Amino acid sequence: MSRMLRISTVVLIGIFSCIRTGTPAFSLEEETGTSGLSGRLEIDFASQYIWRGLEYNRQAVVQPLVRLNDSGFEVEVRGNLDLTGSNHERGKFTEWNYRGGLAKRTQDAAAGLFYTYYDFPENSRSKTQELSLELAYGFPTYIGTELYWDFDQADGFYWKTSLGYVWEIGILSIIPEVGIGFATKNYQKYYFGINQNSWLDVDASIKLELEIVSGLSLMAEGLYYELMRSNQRDSQKDIARGEHFWAQGGLVLRF
Repeated sequence: MSRMLRISTVVLIGIFSCIRTGTPAFSLEEETGTSGLSGRLEIDFASQYIWRGLEYNRQAVVQPLVRLNDSGFEVEVRGNLDLTGSNHERGKFTEWNYRGGLAKRTQDAAAGLFYTYYDFPENSRSKTQELSLELAYGFPTYIGTELYWDFDQADGFYWKTSLGYVWEIGILSIIPEVGIGFATKNYQKYYFGINQNSWLDVDASIKLELEIVSGLSLMAEGLYYELMRSNQRDSQKDIARGEHFWAQGGLVLRF
């Protein structure tokens, strides 16, 4: 564990140095400001809630998000509100994610190092904590990689890489993306009951984003996911009741 802490410290120093010296950072989806306070407000309606191959709700949810970034220092809060009684928690916030760290974004690249606390106030899931490194580069074709260390419950790693393209047609952006995830055996044992290092999941999406006025956009997205291995799918067959295809959409305000 001490070795992991040393590695994390080195990565933290490296990312902090890049961010403070102005290394570019990706995202079509993020605020365009280059200094001072910037942020993002979002309200997202989804037909179901899937997280890294785990089905948390097979029916509709709404997920508000608030993100603030002041010269590279970032905080974010995201919630999950159940809209149906499928989990017997209609009208309740079943999840809150609290994230803080260092991040820098431009249209061409992104770098971020974060701590995230996952809280589940309305059900039996245990809270957990993660450290994550998130990088992306390129425009209009972009590639991203995300590494998550669940050091609280699973003491394991989840890694995902993705490839996408931004097609701009006036005020409309069309963004197809594919991604694949890998997990270490500790992570898989905790979440899936499988003691092995292996590929975990694959997903694909296409997003449409229409700019209504400057900074305010309407978003719609269709998604598909699949667990990679038969034993992973078997571990979830008594739990999962939703579809592999689902949709989400909402409003995004960037400033």
